[in-house]
Amino acid sequence: MKLKFIFFIIITLTLLNCASSIDYIDVAKSRCIKFGFKEGTDAMANCVMKQEQVMIRQRQAFADDMISTLDSMTTRGRSGY
Repeated sequence: MKLKFIFFIIITLTLLNCASSIDYIDVAKSRCIKFGFKEGTDAMANCVMKQEQVMIRQRQAFADDMISTLDSMTTRGRSGY
């Protein structure tokens, strides 16, 4: 069971690292258009920048949680050594 979870974490982190900045920009643009911003404006550029930063922070937080979980799983069994 533990091995399957570790494998899942490794695959998840690998896939997270595959997402490119262009993907984030496309998603951010889509969100900002839904918010009502007009393409080509400074307000739109600022919105895209802020949305991209939010997504990057969320991705990093998720990766940190996964690493922390993996770390706690691998060190739990070592306490008796």
